[in-house]
Amino acid sequence: MGTKLLVWNIQNFTINKISLANANPHVPLQHPNNINVQKLLYILNNVNLTDPDIFVVIEVISGRGERGSPVSGRGAQGLVTLLGHLRAMSPHWCLVPALKLVNKINVTEIDGENEDEDDAPLLQLINDGQYTEGIGVFFRQDRVSFQGPYIWPNTPDSPLKVAVPAGGGAVAGPYLPGWQNCLPAGNYFAGQYTYFYPNGSPVEFPATTSRNPFLTRFVELGGAHRIINLASVHFPPNLAAAETALARLAGYLFDKVIANNEVQVIAGDYNIDFGQEFCYARSALQDLYRFTPVLRYGMPPSMLKRRSIATPTFYQPKLLLDNVAIRFGAQAVVPGQRWAIMNRIYDPDIPTLMENSLAQILALPPNQQDEVFRRPLNFGRLGPVPGTSDHLAVFVEF
Repeated sequence: MGTKLLVWNIQNFTINKISLANANPHVPLQHPNNINVQKLLYILNNVNLTDPDIFVVIEVISGRGERGSPVSGRGAQGLVTLLGHLRAMSPHWCLVPALKLVNKINVTEIDGENEDEDDAPLLQLINDGQYTEGIGVFFRQDRVSFQGPYIWPNTPDSPLKVAVPAGGGAVAGPYLPGWQNCLPAGNYFAGQYTYFYPNGSPVEFPATTSRNPFLTRFVELGGAHRIINLASVHFPPNLAAAETALARLAGYLFDKVIANNEVQVIAGDYNIDFGQEFCYARSALQDLYRFTPVLRYGMPPSMLKRRSIATPTFYQPKLLLDNVAIRFGAQAVVPGQRWAIMNRIYDPDIPTLMENSLAQILALPPNQQDEVFRRPLNFGRLGPVPGTSDHLAVFVEF
């Protein structure tokens, strides 16, 4: 049995996505009008069903600030609130304090595939230069130990305070208020958000305004006690830029001395369609840098159409943009791998979260099918805003 990873781009993730404060007090929590309850239950159900050791949330919205400083605003509130719900399921859940991965997001960094009228407030924030992004990495402390590779420095707090590499002379210390109870007591490690070539120049992914990967290191507490170096990514929604970013990250990891019992993992929203019969990025990743993509040609899509155009017979773009690629050290145990794209609309091997099954909907008169399919307890909560996400979660055991 290996490490179980669940990675999910939860579109525009903030406290607004899951806050029960917005629940209608005049109807039961399970009522379809309580859409935030439905979205929270969907997220928690995916975690409960897959029972991951590590759960990665991509596309966490943050206020602007210094790259490497903690995610702020509603995105931070959302992560800490979700941690509380996970701890209600198991007290062993922890959260790597999320760091800003870019100083400012440009409009060109936003994927327009499922742009909807509900995205307007976010696009306004972007245009005003008030939006950056982070990644939330949750983990089970009874299964893996978080060990950096950066630390949070024990220096006076300031808006410019950022995580720093371990071993550089800095002394680790407690996180800022709001993040102090996310890690086990005394753990002041941090994720890595900056990357450098041997000559000291920065690695960009691919530009200074692009989102950097968030690298976290774990050690398995059972089994083979492997080192897991997990690079969580949200590459630009432009094929050439995304392929450049992926190649640079894979090359950066490939050039590191990999321990015999180490596993390197690149997981998240690649914004590269690995569903193509031929994919240059997939070929380069495998042949040049010795990573193995888990999802390849012939796999189901990982994207959803926005609700206003989704139909029961065509609700997925033919895109496989989310992926996990893995590279094993020379003596790392390679258990039998399992994977799943968490399609809760229809997949014969995964329990549905639709109140009405596709079979029931397709048995209705044609002029009723789209309306029933899009209802809040059907596609309405599973798909893009105002539902949960335009992406499907990806599960991998490696």
